[in-house]
Amino acid sequence: MAKVGMQVHSLVIKCGLGFDNFVVTALINLYAKCGELGYACLAFLEVEVDKPQLQAWTALMGGCAQQGKAKKAIDIFHKFHSLGLKPSEGTFTSVLKNKKTWMENRLTTGHMRLLVMVSKSLNGNDHDLGCT
Repeated sequence: MAKVGMQVHSLVIKCGLGFDNFVVTALINLYAKCGELGYACLAFLEVEVDKPQLQAWTALMGGCAQQGKAKKAIDIFHKFHSLGLKPSEGTFTSVLKNKKTWMENRLTTGHMRLLVMVSKSLNGNDHDLGCT
């Protein structure tokens, strides 16, 4: 499947769609689901020139979490936050959805609470994101 993704990615670039956030987000998801996080990061960086939208960031963080790379997902979240971008509830859900990943990476409930606290302060709500 990753091989097909690379072919699609080549066509996207040839057609001039490499900076379209919608297309890049789809590529990030495709690569992440195939376990090819390196290629997912490359697709993300291609659109970085044009400032990736929330969906591209969320896809990259979620892909890392899905592949058992919770620490990398958190590192990406911190970069996202440091740029002053506002996460959605979906962003947090994608990062925190794999509790097994959190345990295997020895990330604590404190990490989860920190993310929830940041979410509440940025979004001004008290929604339960299912991770407390």
